[in-house]
Amino acid sequence: AAQGVILPYVYTYAGGQYQFSQLPGGSFLPWQGAWVYVVPGTIGSIAQTSNALTMIIPPAGSLEGSSFSRATAGSSTPTPAPLWTLNIQGVRSGIPGTGVTIGLGDVNAGSRSAGAPVPPMVGHYVEVASIPNTTTGLQYMQDIRSATGTQTWKLNVSTDASTGAPVTISWPGIVHVPRSYSITLTDPSTGTVVDMRRNSSYQVAMPVGTNSRALTVAVSPDPFMGRAVLSGLSINELASARGTSGNTYDIAYNISRSAQVTVSVVGLNGGNLGDISSTRAASVGTNHVTWNAADGSGRILPAGVYTVVVRAVTSSGQVSRVSYPVTLTGR
Repeated sequence: AAQGVILPYVYTYAGGQYQFSQLPGGSFLPWQGAWVYVVPGTIGSIAQTSNALTMIIPPAGSLEGSSFSRATAGSSTPTPAPLWTLNIQGVRSGIPGTGVTIGLGDVNAGSRSAGAPVPPMVGHYVEVASIPNTTTGLQYMQDIRSATGTQTWKLNVSTDASTGAPVTISWPGIVHVPRSYSITLTDPSTGTVVDMRRNSSYQVAMPVGTNSRALTVAVSPDPFMGRAVLSGLSINELASARGTSGNTYDIAYNISRSAQVTVSVVGLNGGNLGDISSTRAASVGTNHVTWNAADGSGRILPAGVYTVVVRAVTSSGQVSRVSYPVTLTGR
């Protein structure tokens, strides 16, 4: 591995799933099969010299093993620990699958040093893999990207059967992904976009005759940790058709992301007088609500000082609010 001939991973297969360990971890156990990945670009040089790649695996605890470990440990640079990882798993008709681990870490942009290619599937299988390079088509069961800007993973969900049974993918470790990142899954075939914080799984349709589907996962820095930022709240009285005061007001506000928004009015004593605008979807940018100076029951409010409160709830459940005083002159 230190010479770049093989990748530093040892793969094993158990319970219908592949697992891998990164060197210097991992063990070769007697009578248990294991896989290693030979870097394709080195195959030609190997063939020219010996027509075979010989792996020398000293027994654990032997003098050879100790010296071998010391020599290789000093000659290879371990992959830095990722900032965070997320495993995405697949299941079809009760058959567990081999999942993919995505994440962000201290790796060079475009580097695959933190990528573990998928070994050959055997028997009945379900596989979720990342395809970082569509030109080569090589699939990875671990794909750690640089923690810079937005990162998008193209995932391939595949199975050995084409009977029409769907594949359910899930991501149980989402709670370990920092809130400072937004993470969404998109199904290009249906246009479905899934907030992976609000949903724990997604069912991937596999029509009869189909045994693979493409999905994408996008991760973006989110300094507001899922909250919608409300700003620019203003309340302006509108003129009537005759050009005089009509006691009708335009409430305007800016919002940084789509959310469900409710506008309410509060009295001078802090009492809630009800919603003056029912909850509705607000899109990014400037939004407007027309208010006739009435409370939540439709009764016209007397002259006085009130507070208008705009409350936004995002799809991830994050709540934001902003308030603004308004003086009503009465009619």
